[in-house]
Parts: sequence; structure tokens; C-alpha cells
Amino acid sequence: QLCASGFHSCAIFMRMLVDGLLRDRWATLGAPGIDESKWLKPLLPNQELSGRVVCTEKRLLGSRPEAGVATLTYEMLNQAGDVIMVWTGKMFFKVRNPGPKSESPGGSRTKLESLFDAEGPEPDPTRNFYEDRHVGEIYELGSHTFTKDEIIAFAEKFDPQPFHLDEEAGRKSFLGGFCASGWHTAAIWISHFVAYRQRIEQQIRDSGNPVAGYGPSRGFRNLMGVKPVFPGDTITF
Repeated sequence: QLCASGFHSCAIFMRMLVDGLLRDRWATLGAPGIDESKWLKPLLPNQELSGRVVCTEKRLLGSRPEAGVATLTYEMLNQAGDVIMVWTGKMFFKVRNPGPKSESPGGSRTKLESLFDAEGPEPDPTRNFYEDRHVGEIYELGSHTFTKDEIIAFAEKFDPQPFHLDEEAGRKSFLGGFCASGWHTAAIWISHFVAYRQRIEQQIRDSGNPVAGYGPSRGFRNLMGVKPVFPGDTITF
């Protein structure tokens, strides 16, 4: 049955979140990513959606006394009351009465080690079944240059927070500048992934070999916004 992309569902829910809470009611400073997203049921055409959020944990940022971070669980529901998507993740908030700056008990944060720094087996683009995948193989999907206009266009539709719409608001923000929504970056990634997969599948057909079919994804974990994406940045996936 026709259903929405999981990342489309995420973008729709982000717009619901901005309109319902972030625009007027929450003093937010952005989010570092999503710890986990579960797509429990398909989002079908003409469904009426609602959402809810619960805060499960919060703490102050010792090195940034003007900010705190909260752990939140989000749910998207359809008109029958079925939960069709669940997020868990963190969000930065402004502190009403900031205290003095202090070092966090854990000390300095260690550098994130990239899985892509290691040497891995060369991927075989002539086969795409489960047995043909090897742990450690790396695929380069392509690159995309983010422009100011497309950043604003995506934000206006799905994530209209000030630092995704206005350069001056971006400069004053926790993120350090006008930048793309994390969901925009994720949407470009999934589009490159699908396009790459379609190219490989056509090459396999042209060579006369069988093509494996892909099933739907049930979600993802650890979608981290390690650095902001600014206008003019060229991102390789």
C-alpha cells in the first residue's frame, strides 16, 4: 500500500513540533540529533495526525551556563489513536537564570572516532543480496552543496525555527550561524542512498544477474548532528 517515507514522516512531525511547542512555548536552542526513531506503522494517505512529548531527564550544561539539555520522548499518532512513530532524543533549552560556568564532571569530551577512517573490503556493485554484504565495506553515495535558498525552502515547509530561516537569528543562535535543519541533511542523504541503489540495480539488470528486493526500514539509531551545515557547504555521503 502507498505510504510515506519514514524520513518524510519525521519531517512532518518536526513541523508539528515547531507549530505546537517550539515556535511560542519552548525556549529551545536546537537539538544535537535523535537517539532512536522507530517507525511502528506506515503513514498512509489522508490520515489525521497528532503528537505528544514527555520529558524523561534534564541536566544543566556546566560549560554553557546559559543552556540545559533535556531528554525527550515523542510519539506520532493517527486518527485511530495508534502510535505510528516514536522518537527519543535530546534538545537544548535556554536557562532562565544562568549560574556560573563550571567544568563538567566528566572532563573534556573525547573526539568522535569515525567508522570511515578504517580500511574495509571493496564493495561489489554487481551483487546486492544479503550474502554479498561484508562488514566494513564502504560506499560513497555522492555529494550535495547546500544553498541558502534551499535551506530556507525546506525550513519554511518542515522546520521553521529562526536559525534555519534568518542569517541574523542564526548568528545569535546556539549553533553559531544560519544553518540547515538536521532533517534537511537527512532527507538529502536518503535521496542519495536511493539514487545510488537504483543505479546499482540497473547495472545488475544490465549484466543479466538477479536483483534483490529491499524491504521497508523500521527506523534508525544515533542520528547525530556533529556539526552544523551552512550555506555553501558541500557534504559527501
